[in-house]
Amino acid sequence: MDKRHAASLLFFLFALLSKEMAGTLPVLISAYALLYEERGSRFKRALPYFMLLAGYAVFRVLAVSEFAGLHKMRADILTMFYTASVYVFEYIRLLVVPYPLKAYYGTVWHQSLSLKVAAALALLLLAVAACARLALRGRKNLTFGIIWTFAALLPVLNIGSLGDYALAERYLYIPSIGYAIFLAAAFSAVMKSSGGLKKVFLPA
Repeated sequence: MDKRHAASLLFFLFALLSKEMAGTLPVLISAYALLYEERGSRFKRALPYFMLLAGYAVFRVLAVSEFAGLHKMRADILTMFYTASVYVFEYIRLLVVPYPLKAYYGTVWHQSLSLKVAAALALLLLAVAACARLALRGRKNLTFGIIWTFAALLPVLNIGSLGDYALAERYLYIPSIGYAIFLAAAFSAVMKSSGGLKKVFLPA
């Protein structure tokens, strides 16, 4: 392990202790390795990060075990799953159309398979299908952008313990990077496939 890799792991540990959003880094490294690197070197770089993340998870469980015993789940598992799915839908909507924006979003529990929940689940299935199709077609940048966007949302979906304001625009800072990658890759693909548009936007 070289010095830069060791320094990266050290800063990753500091990031975990500062913000749990950093836990998505091993997933992003794995996605990058799968899409862009040769088969022999895939996942080798991500393994130390996953080991460090696992150690942090054990430490966190032990550190908060006494508090966790006093913590009461605010809803059943299925309700939290439905609500988290809707929140993913809302986050993607805010990325695409950032209006209206609010200082506070109150928690609205979704206890049944409503139309909104069905739309949210359909969006998740569509994202998985799009990732698979784009990856098979060699659209690496588009695939990586989708993976980044959704992976960065995972740490903020523990709505059972986030209080009355589980949805917040500040949670979109990191996912918006993935969305920007996706938009840039999509724009590049359109420009390459359409000579007319290329002449309009990028004159010689």
